[in-house]
Order: sequence, then C-alpha cells, then structure tokens
Amino acid sequence: MAADTHGYLLATRLQYFLTVTRHGSIRSAAAALGVAPSSISRVIAQFEAELGTSLFERIARRLVLTAAGRVLRDHARVGALELERAQALIRDMQGLRHGSITIGVVESVARGVLPAVLSQFWASAPDVNVDIKVLGSEQILAAIQDGACDLGIAFDAPHEPGRLDRLAVVSLPIGVIMSPRHRLARRKRLRMADLAAERILGPDTGLTINNLLHAGQGAEPVASPRMATNSIALMADLAARGAGIAFQTRIGVEHELREKTLVFVPFHASGIRPRSLGVYVRTGLLLPAAPLLLSNLISDAFRHLAPLP
Repeated sequence: MAADTHGYLLATRLQYFLTVTRHGSIRSAAAALGVAPSSISRVIAQFEAELGTSLFERIARRLVLTAAGRVLRDHARVGALELERAQALIRDMQGLRHGSITIGVVESVARGVLPAVLSQFWASAPDVNVDIKVLGSEQILAAIQDGACDLGIAFDAPHEPGRLDRLAVVSLPIGVIMSPRHRLARRKRLRMADLAAERILGPDTGLTINNLLHAGQGAEPVASPRMATNSIALMADLAARGAGIAFQTRIGVEHELREKTLVFVPFHASGIRPRSLGVYVRTGLLLPAAPLLLSNLISDAFRHLAPLP
C-alpha cells in the first residue's frame, strides 16, 4: 500500500508540475486540470520542500523554471520511471559538491556566447569545474565521439545517426565584418563582385567557413587573401583597424559590434548558405545534472540568437 501511495503522489506531482510548466501559471494549470489553484500550489510547495530547492521563479507575472526545474522537466518528460533519478540529480545540484565537465567549443563561441552562459551556470553550480577546449569543429566532433569531451559546440556538423545527438541548433547567416569607416560599411548587403578589389583577411583551412567560401566563389573569385589565419580574434582586430575585411557570422564579434568598432554587412552569393551551429553529445549518453544544466543554458542562449534576414 505504501508503495502504491508513493507512486500515486509522484504521478500527481509530475502531472501538476508539467502542467504548470506548459501554462506558465498555477491559475491556468488549475483551469486545465479542473482542480483548485490551492491544490496545485500545495502539491508544488510540498515537492519543492522535499527536494530542498525551488522549481519555479516568478518573472513578470509568469512562472519560469529554475535550473533545478529544468532538470526535473527534462527527466520527467521521459516518464514517471525517471522521476527518482531526477530527484537524486537535483539533490546533487544543491551546492553541487563535486563534478567536472569537459566541453569543446569553436573560438567564436568562446568569445561570444560562452562567457554569459558560464556565469549563469556557476550561479547554480559554483563548485563544478569546467574544462574548456577551444578547437576546430571537426576536432570537437571527434573528441565527443572519443569521450574526450562531454559536450561540444561546433559548426556545420554532418548528420551521423548512431554517433552524435544534436541537442540544439541555430542557423547563422554569413556576413562581412569591417571598420565602420570602410567604403562598404553602409551597404545593405554585399556580393562577390563587390569585393573584387578588397583586401581579404581570410580563414585558413582549419576553419570550416573556408570550405563554404570556396564553394560559393564559382565564376566570381574573390581577390587572394592578404592573410590566412585560424584566429577569429586576429581577423576581427585587423578588420577594426581598417587592414581589410573578413567573412564571419555575428558569433564571436558581438562585443565589437556593440562597441561599433566593427560593422556586419550580410553577404549573398550562389552556393553560400547560413552556418549551422549545434550543441552535440555522444549518442545514447545520459547526461548527469551538471552537464545537462550547462547544455540547457547553451540551448536557451541559442534561442536568443536572432538570425538576420
């Protein structure tokens, strides 16, 4: 009988929790379930007391999941059988007494998205160590498959069923970055023919964007680069100094664009497609609480990267 009662309570808590998650408020969830709002409030409060952490926070009159709430949501979706494990993981998050994560990222993400994501992560998991490896996209994917990295953020990864799972993806248009004083800085968009006389600060073969640019040159080749490098920071710095122009997405040069030391002009050419930036794990890998939290934060950051038209 005790086991039956325990299972019933878990099922009720799961149902109430997921309904509040979907509707964003206790009142709306109560209307959907046909129960009193006070019943849902009481069940959620008991669940939070048992776990020792809040599952929701109130933002602008709407209930939003906390980091612990996101862990519970992701496990709860696979069914009641995972609830016990989710509770154990959440308890482990309280102070996160141990653990480490190894993550492989491309340089543009290390310069752009990652610092804010890590600040959020350490606010919830201050004692978890993060080993960050800045690598090329192909190296990152290989490191995930070999188990050298728990998570990876890479560009233009091929679809390989059975080897990699993609947790999130965002499409990012390619553009030309340059000094605001450059003669082309006020253009709405640029094509290959517009750049024939320009000094190109080019990516070397270590960057996957190089392959895209070669595919898009066709009958209108761009002038030979005055430099080739795998450093996005160096390309951005030289472009800001007026030493040339470079092909990039907005990722990795957000600071320069905000400070108006660089401008970004969309680039259009036959064969050039937007870049696909994804978060990857090894297929079948069940992430513990800390890597799962970090992957969720990265995925949330991706959703706020608005692609250009």
